[in-house]
Parts: sequence; C-alpha cells; structure tokens
Amino acid sequence: MKFCFYPNHEYACPHISRCPHLGGASLGTLVLAASDHDDHFRMVYGQLDFERESNRKLLAENERLRSELAQARLELKLERQRKFACGRDGKHETSDSPPPNGDKDKASRKRGAPVGHPGWFRPTPTEYDHLILVAAPVKCPHCEGEVRSFPNHAPHDH
Repeated sequence: MKFCFYPNHEYACPHISRCPHLGGASLGTLVLAASDHDDHFRMVYGQLDFERESNRKLLAENERLRSELAQARLELKLERQRKFACGRDGKHETSDSPPPNGDKDKASRKRGAPVGHPGWFRPTPTEYDHLILVAAPVKCPHCEGEVRSFPNHAPHDH
C-alpha cells in the first residue's frame, strides 16, 4: 500500500519536519519508511508464492515417481512369477492324462530350480553345540594319492 504525502495539506502543522509525536522524526521519513516496508512485504510475498509453486511442482513429480516405482515393482514381481513359475502354466493341471513323454519317474520327481533362478542357501550357523576335530586323511579317497598334511598348523574352519 502506497502512502501519499503532501506536506502542504489543509491542516498545516508547524512541526512537519520534526514531529513530537514521532519521536522527532519528520513525517516524510515516516511515509518513506512505510512505503519501503510495503515494497519489502510485496517482495517477500512474491518469493513465498514462488516457493509454494515450486513445492507444488515437486510434490506432483514425487507422486508421479512413486506411482512409476510402484508400477515397476509390480511389473518386476509379475515377470519373476512368470519366469520362475513352478508348473503353474495350466497345461498338466487341467488334464487327467499323464504328461505326453510317458516317463512316470520324470513326472513324479520334483524339478530343480529353473535356469537363471536366484540362488538360495542355508545361512552359516553362528553358534554350535560342540566342535569335532577330524584328522586329515593320509590318502585321497578318490585317487588314492598321497595327501600332504601340515601338523604344526592349527585346524582351520572352512
């Protein structure tokens, strides 16, 4: 809000340059400070509006990226389920006849993991009840060759 200051107004004040009610400041200085204050608030409100708009755009982008991530995770899950499905394709489930190859042993055995399937291993135990030391063999159990042992080395846990 702009203040209009006309020192020659109808109520001529003799103390216009040094007002006792303003602590000795001139009325012109007060009006100029109020106008500058108004410009400062306008600038601050403009910055606030700019930051709000920027924040709104970032929130919209964040929501878009979250939905894309959820979609990508769902697609990956479906792709893994499709790639590593264990006989869920419905070919043998609906028919009562044995598989077309006629080999009963192959049909009744459990299949191994498909090629490219992520591996799974039993975790190595961190605690155990007791330790059994086994002496190194003198001969190789496969080729009956001599095995070199180092008796001065401590046993090694593999």
